[in-house]
Amino acid sequence: MGGRPSRRINHDDDTLIVATAKARPSTLGRPFTCWSLRKLADYLATDADRTVIIGRERLRQILRRNDVSWQRTRTWKESKDPDFDAKLDRIEAQFGPLRIFTMANSKHPNHTVLAREEQKYLRWRNANARHPDVLAAQRRERARVRSERQQRWGRPRNKAA
Repeated sequence: MGGRPSRRINHDDDTLIVATAKARPSTLGRPFTCWSLRKLADYLATDADRTVIIGRERLRQILRRNDVSWQRTRTWKESKDPDFDAKLDRIEAQFGPLRIFTMANSKHPNHTVLAREEQKYLRWRNANARHPDVLAAQRRERARVRSERQQRWGRPRNKAA
């Protein structure tokens, strides 16, 4: 019989998944403050102690069954503008340091520790970023599949009468 071989998630794997999801990523050596399904699945697949290969949808089902839910992140995104730092310096010169807002709601004792954590996260993100060529190939493949189905973005398929 064809198809993908079955991967069984046993009770021990289930327990490990829930315990890992409830732990802070920084305590497990990851440079971020909260898990996403993708980051948790990647961590479980590369864990040196015990490897659990699991898809994001199955991971979501297990977490939901065990009453593990994600809280809304209360942060903001940084600008991708290459001149952002220069603009921020001009604003800080007029209105004072903007990092006070970040420090007031963080667990970091000072700006040096905060900057180190940010740099650690950026190094991790850059090392684990998906290559632009891979992303472009995935987009082309999705477009090809949509064109075979004669399906456009945002439009439901025509239902057979």
